[in-house]
Amino acid sequence: MCRLAKEYAIKFLQINRPNFELDNISDYLLSDDETILISLLAIIYRDLEGLPKALEIWLKLKQNYEKNYKLKTPNMAHRDLLTNIALAYKHLERWEDCLQAAEEGMDMSLNNHDMRTYSRHLHLKGWSLLKLGRKDEGQVMYKKFLMFAYVLDGYAAMKFETDKKEYLAEFGDKLDLSLAWD
Repeated sequence: MCRLAKEYAIKFLQINRPNFELDNISDYLLSDDETILISLLAIIYRDLEGLPKALEIWLKLKQNYEKNYKLKTPNMAHRDLLTNIALAYKHLERWEDCLQAAEEGMDMSLNNHDMRTYSRHLHLKGWSLLKLGRKDEGQVMYKKFLMFAYVLDGYAAMKFETDKKEYLAEFGDKLDLSLAWD
């Protein structure tokens, strides 16, 4: 099924761009529809060839955004792209890269008033800090994420109880969401 989806997606891209090549994604001036399709194509490649190939495609797509000055435009596809990149780094256990991608995603989300995506990056930042040995900072980020998860429970695939269990497994059997206010 994935192979067929890959074949059809590439054929669709070749309708407007007969010489379309994945290696040249960063060189094209892509429409919004092409951008979304290529991001979905990366997911197909993830299932067929593994996460490193998907990450490679997403990074080329990100280069395309940077090269074509599309970063300033509020665009949900771009925010989702940044989330996919950060998640890929997390699953590949590339914690420094994940932290950097999460921080970039947090900035983009705040600039576009997108709390759903912001909370996802907050979670990834907390997890990265934790894995980098910065437990106190990671715990603070994770507490902030849990507050979002509590408020947004059931929305945007957030499950407070699931996230709470993850927190408790990492930080102990007591949930204390108090934070120091500066």
